[in-house]
Amino acid sequence: MKKFLLLILIVVFQESRSQITITTSNVPVSGDTARMSIANITDLTDPNNTLYTSTGPNFTWNFDSLRAIDQVFRKFEPAFTYGYFSSGYCEKTADTLNVFIASFTNVCDIFKKTSSMFYQDAWGITYTGVALPIPYSDKDEIYNFPLNYLDRDSTTFNLATPTSSLIPFSYRRNGYRITQADGWGTIKTPFGTAACLRVITTSYEVDTIKAMIPIGTFTIPLVLPVPNYTRKYQWLTLTEHVPFLEISGPLLLNIFLPNEVKFRDNYKTFVGINETVNNNLALGIYPNPATTELNFIITARGIHDISVFDLQGRLIMSEKFDNTNPVNKNTIDISHLQAGIYAGKINNGSAVQNFKFIKQ
Repeated sequence: MKKFLLLILIVVFQESRSQITITTSNVPVSGDTARMSIANITDLTDPNNTLYTSTGPNFTWNFDSLRAIDQVFRKFEPAFTYGYFSSGYCEKTADTLNVFIASFTNVCDIFKKTSSMFYQDAWGITYTGVALPIPYSDKDEIYNFPLNYLDRDSTTFNLATPTSSLIPFSYRRNGYRITQADGWGTIKTPFGTAACLRVITTSYEVDTIKAMIPIGTFTIPLVLPVPNYTRKYQWLTLTEHVPFLEISGPLLLNIFLPNEVKFRDNYKTFVGINETVNNNLALGIYPNPATTELNFIITARGIHDISVFDLQGRLIMSEKFDNTNPVNKNTIDISHLQAGIYAGKINNGSAVQNFKFIKQ
């Protein structure tokens, strides 16, 4: 009998340490809500710089030391909630988006899922009160199922606004995504401990905007292609429909520069900080790498402070501008900076966006 009980305990222990499989039942569904705490990016620093880069089978990632400094609230709703006639469900990414000579509201990512994939089906914007869901001609496949350790997928995506007088500019988003599961084991955060599958997603995207910009009595054509290479480290679990932990940032010269850390959490209050859904103040920050100047396409009007820091956290320079020009483009001179990697912060008094760039 003792041998039998010991055998059962061994089997139970082995099962608790076995790798998990992510399926369509483990990703967001319509009606899901989740609070995510934002941690200080400096919490990722450890003596060996291996806090998130180390991985493998039966691995334990310990992020107990993360400190919540803000929170975001994720909410997935039927697309028709915002007037988008789609059978999908959406997550609002911005209440208002000001782009050149147009202003959009209810900006949403519209998703769908099947037994074999979870994908972004359309981009939702509302212009002059008209809801315009813009479908992907080539769907953006975020996960393919079943997703197991050592799986690797490469998929393409393409979206373009239709030729229409309803929209005063054209916008195209195209590129490809590489998703690979490079580890499994246990993830620990201040929220708790769970069995997980570690997934790295790298998106090589180019966003192109074309518009006719009025300058006095003239109009000038503007074509603005912006490379947008990003990477996300995600720890997926069977218990949460959103990542248990997500570390994201730009990919520059094949160097990953983490600028946001979010982990699943319970409701928290923060003195002097307002909970927000999206802190992406800049539609584009380019070129990156840069040599003499850094350009910002800022979507919100008003006064903005730009601060630049070295990797030791020392303030190197700061600029202030009132974002009122017709093309929403603002420039700072970085020609005096030494070559290297820098961190930056945009602050408009109600929201903050962090970024990093390479000075050549």
